[in-house]
Amino acid sequence: MRRRAWPFLAALYVPLALAACGAPVTSTAAGLTIRRDVPYAQAGGETLRLDAYLPQRTTGARPAVIFIHGGGWSQGDKRFWGPEAREIAQLGWVAFSINYRLDAPSPYPAEIEDVRAAISWVRAHAGNYAIDPARLALVGDSAGANLALLAAVEGAGPLDTGTRVRAAVSWSAPTDLAALARAATTCAPAGCTHDSRFDEVEHYIGCDPTACPNRYAAASPTSDVDPSDPPIFLANSDQEVIPLAQAQEMADRLRTAGVPYELDIIPGTRHALDYTSVAWPPTVAFLRLYLGDT
Repeated sequence: MRRRAWPFLAALYVPLALAACGAPVTSTAAGLTIRRDVPYAQAGGETLRLDAYLPQRTTGARPAVIFIHGGGWSQGDKRFWGPEAREIAQLGWVAFSINYRLDAPSPYPAEIEDVRAAISWVRAHAGNYAIDPARLALVGDSAGANLALLAAVEGAGPLDTGTRVRAAVSWSAPTDLAALARAATTCAPAGCTHDSRFDEVEHYIGCDPTACPNRYAAASPTSDVDPSDPPIFLANSDQEVIPLAQAQEMADRLRTAGVPYELDIIPGTRHALDYTSVAWPPTVAFLRLYLGDT
């Protein structure tokens, strides 16, 4: 098994210069330059960092892809997406893989605030990395896919300014958090059963769906789809821990809004990074389609 991203599934930001909070570690191999632990913001008393994967040959402004790791909003690391970030750099693009605050001790909305900060930082530093700031994309798995979708559908208007992006990729995203939280308890005439795999959702939001429905809606990408949203690639296994209905509901919302999307249904029970070998090639094709080449 490759890397399991997840067993189941308002701070003030201070922009940081490249050399702030200690110099990043730089290495060069196989035609790539990797800068690890580059600080991109400070929030909640933490210095937030990313890894940058750069092609050594520059041929003008290039697309950039920001990777967001999974881990139930409570664990995980930016290196989970390292192999794919390397491949993106080998295409001649630039890849960034980010860490963000985790829900202990920083529950929602800290995580999505950090993603927004990372997008803003990448766009602000486009000149440093020879990036075309109009061609940014997000890729996430599991909880990271939830954050990628949430960032992609927030806001309205042009996709080349602020925290808007040109495209987004989701592998096994929780898209309707209230539905997942409700699915944790199933009742029948013989009694009720509890599925602890979904407890992470309630822990992340900080309350029961009946107590704070607005928080669940705000953290659910299905709640904010509109016609201005970027093209979205959705992948989900048909028998995995995240119900296929989550991806299908998101696809339905995108279709109704007239937003271009692809839904890749993968047979079996594999979750997120466990189906990389199947989902990565169509993901790259999708990114090429909507970001263009170098």
